[in-house]
Amino acid sequence: MALLFTVETSRLRLTWNGPASGAVGADPLVVAVGEDVREHAVWFEEEAAYSVLLQSLNGAPVVLRHRDPVVTSGLVSADQGRVVHGRIRFGSQAGRTRFDLLVDGEAEASIQASVLPTKLTEAEVLTMRAEVEAHATGLAVAALRPASLVVGRAPGVPSVPVWLTSVQRAFRALN
Repeated sequence: MALLFTVETSRLRLTWNGPASGAVGADPLVVAVGEDVREHAVWFEEEAAYSVLLQSLNGAPVVLRHRDPVVTSGLVSADQGRVVHGRIRFGSQAGRTRFDLLVDGEAEASIQASVLPTKLTEAEVLTMRAEVEAHATGLAVAALRPASLVVGRAPGVPSVPVWLTSVQRAFRALN
């Protein structure tokens, strides 16, 4: 396994090892430490295993957090939480991913990266996504057909602009 990147602040050090991806053109890895944002020519791949070592440099506990606990289930905490190490696996998930690095419960840095598909090309993934979105729009239109709906936002309630996609499809059909 090759060293892919290192993140170091005054409070932590993260080293990330794994197979080097030959991908070009995907969004690069972005590391944000406060206002400092840096890009690295690193991409992850689905089904690959990555070895991670996160160390506290100030004696406080550290955490590598991801919204999907399955991704970080291969990590183990040691030395009373001052060291986190193990394997990261994305399984068959592809897309953008984000990790937060915490020291003593406080955000220290974040990492955003692309997880590239290995079984499909990027064009195939985009085609499938467009097909799913078109199908979902059709379902929404079919469900709303017998009813009238006032479009707007209630205070504090976000709306899902499915109707915009429907208008876009209708406009394309007119051409």
